[in-house]
Order: sequence, then structure tokens, then C-alpha cells
Amino acid sequence: MVNWMRILDGKDGFKANFQEVLRNEGDYVVLGTGKAKADSIIAKELVPPNYKLMGVLRKVCLDDSETTVGGFIQYGRFVGQDFYMMGVQDFRVDDKGGFEIIYTWRGTNLFSTDAKYGTESLVLTGNFIMPFHDEINDTLWGKGNWPPK
Repeated sequence: MVNWMRILDGKDGFKANFQEVLRNEGDYVVLGTGKAKADSIIAKELVPPNYKLMGVLRKVCLDDSETTVGGFIQYGRFVGQDFYMMGVQDFRVDDKGGFEIIYTWRGTNLFSTDAKYGTESLVLTGNFIMPFHDEINDTLWGKGNWPPK
């Protein structure tokens, strides 16, 4: 069970509101300014099921009409009571069909040429998730053509 807590600033001071949002394994809830877009994508099943929720988040972030949401996905997870940030392997295809695999950490592209840090000043250890692995292979090799035979 997962609870969502909101602190409301009312006329009589702050009030805490707790709401149970997730009861069963596999349940999810969409929150935030991209909720309507995410709900629409989920309802239309525009994302393959093997990476559904991360794919929905990716589609919302990449949608230029969603002006309040964007950037790279940030991901973390709980193991017991401990929270761990993880990197995300993502990709982009430009207008000319150019393909780029991107490794992000806390929403920052680690190998960007626009980075504001020198390579000697960055030391990173951690794990990365690969939620778009199948989509990357389908994009590069054609659907169902990976691994090569």
C-alpha cells in the first residue's frame, strides 16, 4: 500500500491530507501537470506494454505541446526504506534519422557537448535502467530483427 500526502495551506494554517493511492502490486497513479496527456496515451495504448509506464512518461516529456513537462527522465526506486537514484539509458532520433543513445543521471545528459563541467571533475558510479532497450533495437534493426540471425 502506498499513501500520498499533501500539505494544504489553508486559512487556519497547514493541514495534512493522506490518501491511499496504490493497493496492489502493479498499480500505478499518474500525478502532475502531464496527467491529462499521460492518461490519453494510456487510454489509446500508444506505448507497447513491455515498457508502458516509462514509455508514457517519455512520450509526455518529448511532446512539445506539453510546455510544463519536459527534459530527461529521472528515476529512482525504494529498496525497503532506502531510496536509490538510478541513471536512465534513453535515445533520440533527429529529423534526419540520426540516432543517439543518451545516458542521463538525475535528468542530466552525461555525455552532452553542452555540459558545464570538465571530464576530470565528474566521477559517477551507479546503476542504469534500460527501459527502452527493445524500442532502441527495433529502431536500429527493424522490429523483430534483433538479435541478428
